[in-house]
Amino acid sequence: MNKNSLRLAAWGAVLLLFWGCAPKYNITAAYDEEKPYRVALLPVANETNDLDGPPIFRKYANIYLVAKGYDVPDLVDVDRVLAEEFDVQEGGQLNAVDPVELGKVLKCDALVYVTITEWVKHTLGVYTDMIVAGKFEMLSTKDGAVLWQVPDQRYTKRKIADPYSAAMVTVQYLLKNYEPTVDHVVNGAFKTLPSLEEHKRLLRQPKQKG
Repeated sequence: MNKNSLRLAAWGAVLLLFWGCAPKYNITAAYDEEKPYRVALLPVANETNDLDGPPIFRKYANIYLVAKGYDVPDLVDVDRVLAEEFDVQEGGQLNAVDPVELGKVLKCDALVYVTITEWVKHTLGVYTDMIVAGKFEMLSTKDGAVLWQVPDQRYTKRKIADPYSAAMVTVQYLLKNYEPTVDHVVNGAFKTLPSLEEHKRLLRQPKQKG
């Protein structure tokens, strides 16, 4: 077998397996009552030891929150207010901040909290796994009540390959190509959040007579 044939065989041996659990989520009665419009995305909290995750998570959360039609304040402005008014520099410090007080300063209807709960990368033999998980929550700035919640959204990406391809996969992870996996997690969570267009459709529906 020539070199080109070996290369084709090696690539052909690569098998991509993906596990993405359908998220369990909760949209409360308070969400339906308040129908928040202006929503601030706060810095991402991180329960793992990997420092690469928070900015990537926040980047995609911002994209999908805006795509849902919400009025999302600029992230730089949110971070400035947190630093200057509440002495908060990172997501892990947000537990000390009252969402009602923060909402008043940001002039927002609700706040979105994101926490990375798992960020695992490992290679064993010909297997290379990337496991990412997070939790997502929207709180009312009226009283701090939960409006929307995804307590555990996770995604596992596994590559099974021969040694030649496994080496290439390892190089890919060394280059920190995590964004597609994070995108999958964040997108899966935000798919459960109603859009403002859905609000409008509900408002146009005639009320049922009792």
